[in-house]
Amino acid sequence: MKCSVCDFDNREGARFCIQCGSRLEEPMILSLAVPTMLLLPPPEIETVAEPEALATELNSEPDGLLAQALAIGTLLKERYQILAVEQEGPPRVYEALDLLACGVCGQRDNPPGSTFCQECGAELGQVRVRLLEGDLVPGILGNNQEPNTTDGANRFEKIENEGQTVVTALAVESLLLPSAPSPVPVFSRGVRLECGQESQIGPRSVNQDSTVALVLSALVESKAQPAVALAIVADGMGGHQGGEIASRLAVQLIGNAVLQNLVFPLQVGRWRRDMAEGHELSTVDDSLVQRWLEAAIQDANLEIWHTGQASGKDMGTTLALAFALGARVYIANVGDSRTYMWGHDGLHQVSKDHSFVAELVASGHLAEEDSYSHPQRNLITRSLGNEPEVKVDFFQVELRPGESVLLCSDGLWEPLRNTGIQDGFLAQGSPQETAKLLVDNALLLGASDNISAVVLAANEW
Repeated sequence: MKCSVCDFDNREGARFCIQCGSRLEEPMILSLAVPTMLLLPPPEIETVAEPEALATELNSEPDGLLAQALAIGTLLKERYQILAVEQEGPPRVYEALDLLACGVCGQRDNPPGSTFCQECGAELGQVRVRLLEGDLVPGILGNNQEPNTTDGANRFEKIENEGQTVVTALAVESLLLPSAPSPVPVFSRGVRLECGQESQIGPRSVNQDSTVALVLSALVESKAQPAVALAIVADGMGGHQGGEIASRLAVQLIGNAVLQNLVFPLQVGRWRRDMAEGHELSTVDDSLVQRWLEAAIQDANLEIWHTGQASGKDMGTTLALAFALGARVYIANVGDSRTYMWGHDGLHQVSKDHSFVAELVASGHLAEEDSYSHPQRNLITRSLGNEPEVKVDFFQVELRPGESVLLCSDGLWEPLRNTGIQDGFLAQGSPQETAKLLVDNALLLGASDNISAVVLAANEW
């Protein structure tokens, strides 16, 4: 099947081009062109089995070990690239990259030389495995198994290298599913996510805030499929053409990266496989999602920093981000834009401000009530674009039916405070109505900055 983008001849039945990652089937309803420069570096993925645990199951005789360990960078079977020697053995244990396994949908049969998964389109080269070197097949497989088989969580594959045998023993399927998934709130008919956003210039001459509110959901055979949502508030800082550029870059770059590396692979690959197997995707590997979000934020931070250095302008931006997979919400925070949760237990702040006054309050040198009028209340201690790397705080919350997450700039939370925000939610409007009401109320109370809000709500179908 020829790719219409790069003209590469893919196998019949492939859904994505292994050369450029473009979709080969009918076009997606929602598409977004992402420049090559925005592709994220693959995050580290921890493996399930430990060398010590594996060693107890193996033949401990050193027969078959090479005189010297395989060199870093050695490629075995056009698939496994040696990264490091974890244990000299016996058995000798290597850390390696499985260049053909997909960490998103679990596809292992991508052709040699593939860059993108032919099943879901995700970028390959992110799955880490352990390789065991030596004459190990009889010891690890026992008398009733043959190489290239699967036993529980382990896949055993016999690899010949210079007359010696290397056997892989690692869970390579369902990498997104944790071995002991944490509980998810029950939605009997599935989760319906809704988003609303509002932003006003306030008393300023230009609005340096930028927001994103995106929800993707599906009903298949009257059944709700796992909903995905992305919400971002970025409050730019800097002079003219400084802060607004920084916040715009943040929402565009992070939004593009999350769509490409999390949203689209989950929708196209994971949803279809789950439907075929007759079960729902209710949990994912939290650490994997956080690594993708971290990589997206760091890439955006570096681009903003480079842009500021090249233009000679002082630019930066805060970031409040929420990425929802069904009822589970992953939250990232840099600066003093805030994330709140409104639920059956009332309102509480999830994120922590990175600001001078927040540090004074935390150390007991300033009362929280006095922080709203402190002369240095706008001095933040962390932002995107200030340095080539930025420290990001991550949080995670679970939504129950009727609960919401609010992301907002300081132009909203400073005049409204907790009481005003609670009043906005008590009006029980839609997410869009709630976001507009909160912004309008902040204006009425004399907001001194741009005012932005994104509301993400979870309800049952």
